[in-house]
Amino acid sequence: MAKVEIDEEEVRRMTALQGTVQTLWANPEARKLIQRAQKLVDPKAKTPDLDQEAAVLEPVNKLAEEFKNFVAETKAEKAEREKNEKLESLRRVRDDGFRRLREQKYTDAGITAIEKLMDEKGILDPLDAAAIFDKANPPQTPVTPGGSGSWNFTELPQEGADQLKKLIDTKGQNDLVSEKMAWDAINDLRGASRR
Repeated sequence: MAKVEIDEEEVRRMTALQGTVQTLWANPEARKLIQRAQKLVDPKAKTPDLDQEAAVLEPVNKLAEEFKNFVAETKAEKAEREKNEKLESLRRVRDDGFRRLREQKYTDAGITAIEKLMDEKGILDPLDAAAIFDKANPPQTPVTPGGSGSWNFTELPQEGADQLKKLIDTKGQNDLVSEKMAWDAINDLRGASRR
């Protein structure tokens, strides 16, 4: 065996380093830090304290991971269920609203216009959309013949009284009189709607 010479200063440094390492190694927390540092430099190094701790914690960590996954799945299922319940509730409101509009005698064209308004404005309830639609599109006021504002079936009209008498006498069998009266009524309505 060959002899190696070292100077006194190096022996002092090595002795001080050995003392420091022994002091650190005596403290359990410091010993773990030294072993972690050793694992950083050499991941395959044997570290008794860390290896023992890992063996003890492995089943606990596995159980903790399974629990974490279970909680995440449960939250996701709950969120999905709540979303589906809200969608179903909105669908019921929509279906019920359209059913009620049909009961109120809205036409297919009117319902289509209300659906379009719902899509454009982001309205969920057809009844709300119908109220807005009706406000923006009020029904036309009915046209009354002759512009008198009322129908009076008990009084005979002044104009065409002789034609009406002919029609009554023939019990509605005079086509010429019926046709003339019909055309007069149509023209009267047309004239009233142009006013």
